[in-house]
Amino acid sequence: RHPDVAVLVVTIRALKYHGGMQKDELTEENLDALQRGFENVQAHLHILKNIFGMPVVVAINRFPQDTEAEIEKLSKLLDAENVPFALSEGHAKGGEGVVDLAKAVIATIEKGENNYRPLYSLDLPLKQKIELVAHQVYSAGAIKYSKQAERALRVAEKNNLNNLFVCMAKTQSSISDDPALRGWPRGYNFYIDDIRFRTGAGFAVPICGNILEMPGLPKQPAAWQVDIDDDGVITGLF
Repeated sequence: RHPDVAVLVVTIRALKYHGGMQKDELTEENLDALQRGFENVQAHLHILKNIFGMPVVVAINRFPQDTEAEIEKLSKLLDAENVPFALSEGHAKGGEGVVDLAKAVIATIEKGENNYRPLYSLDLPLKQKIELVAHQVYSAGAIKYSKQAERALRVAEKNNLNNLFVCMAKTQSSISDDPALRGWPRGYNFYIDDIRFRTGAGFAVPICGNILEMPGLPKQPAAWQVDIDDDGVITGLF
């Protein structure tokens, strides 16, 4: 079964960052930076709607520093993209703060305008799947493989590992592999340093730049601290 809808979560502060502001300036109102950074939202809308064929709802994750002028500006930009959106204020207001978002999601699903399609077929060669992701999802130009990555591709071919999904390990700060490239970068060189195989999970993991993979459990998992007493009071949660 494919997803019914994609919810794209955006923040005004992140868009101002993509529009050129420094991190210590993000609490300041800046409509011009918000306008410039909106191309990052356009990039994600392109990925979800045009590449994967998904209906999209945008959740504006509101922060206390967001001004009414900034919210109005972002709302107009989203209206111009003809995409439904709603404020998400669950952190401040609990469930009441996401009712409008839930209604927008339900209304979008009920329209039935879902043309989901996967980016690639699993039977494609691994290298071709990697390059489809880099070119179409990340808008990359040339794909540059290190010698180690090229060796990994040969290992995949030799050991019949082409039937794995691709899970890119790259920076979260940019659509690209370079955290310094903001907005919607296009046509840049995309570097793959290594490819690691997680055959049990069914993934090939291209390592794109200096990136730390998600670690496993610590020596003492936080779950060990969770307890419930005789009165039903739970302690140890975050």
